[in-house]
Formats: sequence, C-alpha cells, structure tokens
Amino acid sequence: MKNEGHLGRCYLKGRAGDAANVLLSAVGHKPPPCPGLAQRPFVPLPALTLANAQLSSSAQFGLLTIDYSLSFTEYAGYSVAEMIAIAYVSRFDFQEHEQEFAEKVHRWGATQLKRRQIRFLASLCRRFENIGYDPLPDHELVEEPEAVEEAPLYSAA
Repeated sequence: MKNEGHLGRCYLKGRAGDAANVLLSAVGHKPPPCPGLAQRPFVPLPALTLANAQLSSSAQFGLLTIDYSLSFTEYAGYSVAEMIAIAYVSRFDFQEHEQEFAEKVHRWGATQLKRRQIRFLASLCRRFENIGYDPLPDHELVEEPEAVEEAPLYSAA
C-alpha cells in the first residue's frame, strides 16, 4: 500500500510531519466518486501546514522550498522541440515507458517542460546525441538593472 500511494520516506519530523506527508502525497490522487457528496456541505480539514511540521535540518527545509513548478524551454543548448525530435525518431529503441513519454511530448507539441520532464527527455536524447548536463536553476533568474552613473551636481556658488 505504501508503494501504491507513493508514500516514500517521510522527511518531516513528528506527528504533524507525518500528517503533512500523507496530505501532500494524496494531493495528486483523484478521489473515487462518492454518491451524495455534492449535496453535503464542505467541511475543512484541520489546519495542517508545513509550519506545524518540525524539520530536523535546514537541508530538508531547502528541499521543501525549491520551486519545482518552473518550466524550461532549453537544456544544454538544445531547445525542447529539438530534443523531442531526437527522441521521437529513436522512440522504438526505448523501453515501453520511455517510448510512451517520447510519443506523449511529441503529441503535445511541447515547447516548455518541467524540471523532471526535461531531465528525463535529455537522458533519452543522450543515447543518440552528445548532450551535456545542464544545472537547471532552482529559481527564476531576475536581471538586475544596471547602475547608471549620475552626473555630478554643480553648485551655484
């Protein structure tokens, strides 16, 4: 049951951490339809937040604060479309789940992929092309405006 529910190791400390881990892993699952559920009033769950969970190290907190929802348009100098073309041509040499992924992103006509998707696609492409490893940033890079030198002010005296 633990493997089917994708409940891996819990890195959150305490009972609140266990509860938060269960809720976070349940978010991705579609609940089974329950007849009569739509007629019942909504009852909120107890307030369980990550703030209630005690983290045992700053590294664990760092893992929780990384924004994994960024989209990437290129990896190691290759655009997503170029990598999809490489993988799609050779899709019959892949295992079944890899072939399904290559066909799915080709069917989507994807131009942006999430971190895990683009890394997986790059690993498929590395079998046929010399694609390097790209350290994807953990946050969006914000360009700082260049400092403009101000002209010295002259006094009237």
